[in-house]
Amino acid sequence: MIQLSDLLLFLTRKYLEIENGYRNEYSAQLKGIFRDFYKKVDDRLIFKKTQTETGRNSDYYNAFIETICSKPTNRWRTKVY
Repeated sequence: MIQLSDLLLFLTRKYLEIENGYRNEYSAQLKGIFRDFYKKVDDRLIFKKTQTETGRNSDYYNAFIETICSKPTNRWRTKVY
């Protein structure tokens, strides 16, 4: 099961790298493959937004997580590469 989660994280990371402009050298077909995979993962997510914490120092923590969190761009499902 650990290897399966590693594979999911790897493919998700690659897709977010493409979406954020770090992997422009990939072909359009490969970008489409990563997007199709991410669609399957996104459909199964319970929470679509970053969950906020409450309690002491939560404002600092929530701001930090929002700053570093990688998200796909708007209209990522219909984007043409």
